[in-house]
Amino acid sequence: MAGLGALSSLDKLDILFNGAGIGGGNERELATFEKVIKVHLTASFLFSELARPLLKESDIASIVNVSSMTAIFGAGSAPAYSSAKGAIDQLTKTNAIDFAEDNIRVNAVAPGWIKTNLVAIIDEGTKEKIIDRTPQKRFGETEEIANVVAFFSSPAASHVTGTILPVDGGFSISIY
Repeated sequence: MAGLGALSSLDKLDILFNGAGIGGGNERELATFEKVIKVHLTASFLFSELARPLLKESDIASIVNVSSMTAIFGAGSAPAYSSAKGAIDQLTKTNAIDFAEDNIRVNAVAPGWIKTNLVAIIDEGTKEKIIDRTPQKRFGETEEIANVVAFFSSPAASHVTGTILPVDGGFSISIY
């Protein structure tokens, strides 16, 4: 995978952010399904394993994975994406347990509906339904996800590990 060689030039690493992702296409076709799983889940697994010795040398070691609210809800047209994000949640918890012996914290952020190119292509009727269900009555901003990643990566979260934090304006707790 591209980027893995960059780790070999480092002596130490403080933070690993596993945020690569893709979507789209027919995820019910095996080739597309496997590609989505590879980019989301397999890459997060590999980067975490390869970064572990470098993170072990840090006093503030942290891995932050990107999950999604689809890990909770699923998405009929995106079985690979939803499955990968559900697996990211379990990888986060499993690695939090295993990597603790090396003083490495592992957490994940689970974005809800965030103003991105994906939201830009949603029809207005669907956008209204999403806003109506969201207690904060708005889509999130990318900076709000970045702020959670920064928190997880900081000493302020020194006793936080194995956490998957939804950042969704309350979408996941509202039925309307």
